[in-house]
Amino acid sequence: MANKKTVTISAKPSSSVSDPAQIDQWVSAGEESNGDASQSMKMKRLTLDISEDLHKAIKTRAVVEGVPMANMLRSLLEENYRNQ
Repeated sequence: MANKKTVTISAKPSSSVSDPAQIDQWVSAGEESNGDASQSMKMKRLTLDISEDLHKAIKTRAVVEGVPMANMLRSLLEENYRNQ
């Protein structure tokens, strides 16, 4: 349920490297990698107002489960609306 983004960065090239291709390769090696295809889907922002009590309940559950609130709510929405 909790997909974490990972960024892998190799060792910094020495300052004596003058080949731009080596520098570009090092920079591009640090790009985000994520095996989850849903993260590559175009995302839209949804804003809604909820009561303070409901917010606290959602936040508490997210902390207990160790997941960000957004990921938990996104999963709930996907369970209910994914195949409609």
